[in-house]
Parts: sequence; structure tokens; C-alpha cells
Amino acid sequence: MGTPNESRELKIRKSLTPSLSQKSIDVFAWSYKDTPDIDWDIAEHKISLHPDAKLVKQKLYRMKPE
Repeated sequence: MGTPNESRELKIRKSLTPSLSQKSIDVFAWSYKDTPDIDWDIAEHKISLHPDAKLVKQKLYRMKPE
């Protein structure tokens, strides 16, 4: 998937029909360049913190493989 200069990996479910999988390729954006008309007031996530807040690094929680 991709161009000769830039290859991209795409995983598609086996049960998806070929016509539907071809249509699905154009649904997702690969980069920000693919979505120039996005309103960043909607798409951008901001976290408001108090200026005197102390940052805390939390313990890493691992998920069970099963």
C-alpha cells in the first residue's frame, strides 16, 4: 500500500469483501497533510492544568496478554 517512495502497511479483515476493502482505503487519513480542512478547534485535544500543579508520573499498568 502507498506510493513507490513511501510504503504503508494496511491490515484488512479477511471477511471483508474486496469491493468494500477498496472503499475502506480512502476513509482513513495517513497524515495531517491528508486533512487540510479540519477545524483544529474540534480536532485538537487540550488539557487545562493549574499553573502551580505538580506533575506526577504514574505506575505503568500492563494488560494481560489473553
